[in-house]
Amino acid sequence: MIWKGHVSFGLVNIPVALHPAVKREELDFTKYRDEYREELMAFIRKRAKDGRVEEAAAAPVPAPKRTKGEVIDLIALLKQNAEQGSAARGARRRPSARARRSA
Repeated sequence: MIWKGHVSFGLVNIPVALHPAVKREELDFTKYRDEYREELMAFIRKRAKDGRVEEAAAAPVPAPKRTKGEVIDLIALLKQNAEQGSAARGARRRPSARARRSA
């Protein structure tokens, strides 16, 4: 133990003990088994033996169509987004209380 005492916050006293956070110990990974992988491989082998396996075609992932050094005008995109949002909100918005009173 490095330190033992208490911390006070107004009328509250909390007992505290500070211990070292690091413990030197070597890990021996040979002691552990990957049970999930073993069960998964057994499941795959069973499905293959029963003939219930289909080969999945890999879907090609298209590369983004951007050239190096292309500059995107974020301000213009934000303005466009704000205009679209305000137009959509304007169609749904009820008249304000002031507008209803004057009508």
